[in-house]
Amino acid sequence: MDCQLTTRGGVPAVEWSWDGNDEMDAAQGRGWAVLKNEELNGMIYFHNGDRSEFVAKKKG
Repeated sequence: MDCQLTTRGGVPAVEWSWDGNDEMDAAQGRGWAVLKNEELNGMIYFHNGDRSEFVAKKKG
């Protein structure tokens, strides 16, 4: 995983690329995330494949 701090729409953000496995097949992709109202909102992409939005909330 490689990441870079940046901005998206004037808001601090992180963008990354990743390399791993999907059901034992090699997989690569990229993603981005921004902190919004105590939640991490973003998108993760598989190269030549799916993409998915996500929201991560702090537990507790």
